[in-house]
Amino acid sequence: MVPEAVAIAGLIHSVYSTQFFRDGLFTIDERDDIRAVFGPDAERLAFYFCFLDRTKLWSEVVPRTATGRRECERHDLCGSLSVDFDDIRSLAAIECANFVEQSYHDDRSPALWMSDAIEQQRTFSDLIGNAVLRKIERLDQDCEIQALDIYNQCIYNQTPDLTLLLDCISLNPHIPELYYFAACELDRRDDAMEASNFRAKALSLRRMWGRAWDRRVEFEM
Repeated sequence: MVPEAVAIAGLIHSVYSTQFFRDGLFTIDERDDIRAVFGPDAERLAFYFCFLDRTKLWSEVVPRTATGRRECERHDLCGSLSVDFDDIRSLAAIECANFVEQSYHDDRSPALWMSDAIEQQRTFSDLIGNAVLRKIERLDQDCEIQALDIYNQCIYNQTPDLTLLLDCISLNPHIPELYYFAACELDRRDDAMEASNFRAKALSLRRMWGRAWDRRVEFEM
């Protein structure tokens, strides 16, 4: 779990607009108001996220053992900001969450994001100090594409085909919904033990990603 201030900063990460998202809700003249509502630590991280040149920042990723402060360029060419390395590590966690959060189509169907997200999180794993991220198995983008195609075949059938679901899992083992749908099919076949294992895997992946892969689907764990 991330610290509360980091989670709150993730909630308001684009509050002032960012390098890539220009529709901020507030201006920097209102920083005191944001601090009062969300807390000074969360506001500070959100401010950094909004104004730092994150492309340049992540091109110079530092190890998690680094201490002290670092001068980081602003994306608006208004000089630099002195940022504590602990805050840089917190910003990396917010960056990962932001990438995953935006990775779906307008109709809430899953997009091709998981292979890139895994690479990004593995890149940040030492910076964040998260051993779980280092253990995530890499995903080939071609396998991700094939798995998404098979998934779309499965969910549009009235009864998802277990063989197709298992084929999909073999291509991309990181999708929680696949394990959930497979568990439902195993229940229909009265294989309660295997269904329970698949449900446990679905829950584990859902917790790891912190969100649904297919936002059109709601299911009870």
